[in-house]
Amino acid sequence: MAGTLQCLLHSPPAWHYLSSQQHRRKGACGAVSFCMHCELERLAEQYQAAEKQRCFAPRAMVTSATRSGLFALGDMHDSQEFFVFILDGLLKANLRGAPKPTPGPPAGPPDEQMSKKQAARVRHSLH
Repeated sequence: MAGTLQCLLHSPPAWHYLSSQQHRRKGACGAVSFCMHCELERLAEQYQAAEKQRCFAPRAMVTSATRSGLFALGDMHDSQEFFVFILDGLLKANLRGAPKPTPGPPAGPPDEQMSKKQAARVRHSLH
């Protein structure tokens, strides 16, 4: 768990985004209890202030992981499993409040969406 979080916080794109506090600033989080995105931003904030503190622990993340039933304290788990747990939490956090997709027929491949004239122009330009 610690190794996964360290890798995440040391990757420049993730670090810059999480330390910018974009999610919490927007006030877009409507989570009732746990929000993975908010928790990762808090963790980045704690990590940034680590020079002043001796250590910190992602307690809310550990609690959420154990409550999910996917992890048990003291058991061996793969870092990949934890990373998937983080990604799943981020996906849920960022899709919360997003409009539901409207039901309807799926769009076909781009060729089927073009008019016959457009398709003829494309074919002609390729020759």
